[in-house]
Order: sequence, then structure tokens, then C-alpha cells
Amino acid sequence: MSGWSEKSDIFAFGVLFMMLITKRVHKEKGRSNVDEPFLHQWAQSQHTEKKSIMGSCSLVHHSLEADPDFVSSDGPRITQIAMQCVEYDPSRRPTMKQVVSYLLNLAVVQDHARDLGLA
Repeated sequence: MSGWSEKSDIFAFGVLFMMLITKRVHKEKGRSNVDEPFLHQWAQSQHTEKKSIMGSCSLVHHSLEADPDFVSSDGPRITQIAMQCVEYDPSRRPTMKQVVSYLLNLAVVQDHARDLGLA
């Protein structure tokens, strides 16, 4: 597959989403160390390692988890959404409609549905 497609847009969304939840920056240009992994590669490595040890994995930054509105059960779910978006195989990536559905089902969204204009 070459050029832009819905699935490449999903990948880009996944990288952006990861940047937000991990508070890490995706650097492509001006990387000082070519051995330094891209953000999605780092996340995949962390996800695999933590999931094998603990059974689930949250890559959500601790400062976000400390927010009183954060629901701890959402951490692994948010991480899984991001990981699905950056799947190597484009056919395994969700559609944007599925991503929105996953996000709408997060506990924090359900808890604040009225505030968000969803109820």
C-alpha cells in the first residue's frame, strides 16, 4: 500500500494519541540516535513487556493517572486503543468509527457523559 489511506490516518491518530497519554514525543527528523526507537516502537516494547509480567498494561503517564477524574480501569483500555491503531498490519487496525466507539465506552466518558453533551 502506498500513499495515504484511512488505515494510515488511523496509524497517525494512534501515534498522536500515544503522545498524549504517555507525554512522550514522536521524533522523526533530527533524531540524535538512530538506535532510539520511534514512539510506537517504544510503546509496543513496553506493552509487550508489561503485559507479560502483569497481565495488563497501562502506558498512561502517572501525572494523568493522578487526576481525580481518571478511572484506573481505563488505563489499559486507553493503551489498547492506541496499540490497535499502530498495528504493523493495516488490516488489523480499527476504523475511526470503532475508535470513537471504544473511546465513548471508557468509564471516564460514561461518568461525565452529561458534561460532555453525550447524555
